[in-house]
Amino acid sequence: MRRVDHRGAEDRSVPQARRRALPGAAGSLAVVLAFGALFLAHASDPPGLVFDETHYVPAARALAHLTDDLNWEHPPLAKWILGLGGRLLSEQLPLVSQPAVYRLITAAFGLWALLSVGAFLRDLGFEGWASQVAVWLTGLNFLWFVQSRTAMLDAFSVAFALAGLRRVRRGGPGAEPWVGWAALGLAMACKWSAAPFEVLALLWARGPAWRRAAGVGVAALAYAAPFLPLALLSHHATPVTGIAQYQLRMLQGFGRVSLEAHPYASRPWEWPTLYRPAWYHFEPTAGGERYVWAGGNPLLYACALPATGWIAVRALRRGARAEERAIALLYWAPMLFWTAVPRAEIYYYFLPSSLWLGPAVVWAALHLCGRRRGVARAGLGVLAVGCAALFLWFTPIFDGRLEPPGTYARYMWTTRWR
Repeated sequence: MRRVDHRGAEDRSVPQARRRALPGAAGSLAVVLAFGALFLAHASDPPGLVFDETHYVPAARALAHLTDDLNWEHPPLAKWILGLGGRLLSEQLPLVSQPAVYRLITAAFGLWALLSVGAFLRDLGFEGWASQVAVWLTGLNFLWFVQSRTAMLDAFSVAFALAGLRRVRRGGPGAEPWVGWAALGLAMACKWSAAPFEVLALLWARGPAWRRAAGVGVAALAYAAPFLPLALLSHHATPVTGIAQYQLRMLQGFGRVSLEAHPYASRPWEWPTLYRPAWYHFEPTAGGERYVWAGGNPLLYACALPATGWIAVRALRRGARAEERAIALLYWAPMLFWTAVPRAEIYYYFLPSSLWLGPAVVWAALHLCGRRRGVARAGLGVLAVGCAALFLWFTPIFDGRLEPPGTYARYMWTTRWR
């Protein structure tokens, strides 16, 4: 009887679980459709490469054609994905023009990272509506949108890192944690800025020390795999035996790059305060001007600055809740990583941390309102609408569309934004 009753209860719980999953799936689909449409609308604008696309896209093309290793300062995986994806979709199957194809591939990984934020929050116990609001606030943050439509390496690294870290944290006896460790290795194979997530994985991994060590081994193998095809290049090939030396070369190259003289160099404290955003592109033409400006949603940042500080204080308390510590670490670990690096940086380095501004604000609202969930819903709804209005108003300087001369001036609220 016990077995029958248990099975019956389990059977009854399946439809309930499916009903709970439907709103989350519908919300995720709405996010993908809304931001996907915005990415598609102006993927070909500007018509030329902008900002660091000028480094990564030629390097990706060269790798895809096995001709050369042009951008050896960074690991190759994201460039392999960009190059092979562009070769398939734009050259062999002329479905998307260049450079739009590279931006849309990057956008797909940006959307993956955004959806991983929501999945992470559901794992931490956030209600479905709260996780959805956090995802929308994250998407309405200007930096995520601009970085996700620019063919650079960061969206790839963050997407692999969040997906991997989530699986490692969930643990379990099956393959999921090992897949997570492999994804973390692939994140590092896109860009070394994924290092803070590797540290968090060591902190959050479940099980004995040997499982952590084995996980690191899986990550190392996954990291090394994208270097193997470099042996096939016709110029500047790297044999399998030279992969270790390649790492030292990248480290030396990183140390040689100085951003001190860059017009948009900044320090970590200037990112959450919106003190020094960055211009990616400014192009005067005969028909008008094209802009790509990476900033932040002022309304979201105004709420997030106290929220991230508050959650950090709460996370340091004895007996802090798991969700408090998780969000605090996901925000502050990348920030502390870049603070410890003794060099100037640029605003887009804030991308991994900026994904947790929305969740921190949602957490703060829920904590302030306590059991008054209706008040929290209303307040967060008003905030999301306000952030959406600002996002849409600023959109002309995000996506490189042609605008009348001088349009950018109305959006430059401070001289430091210019």
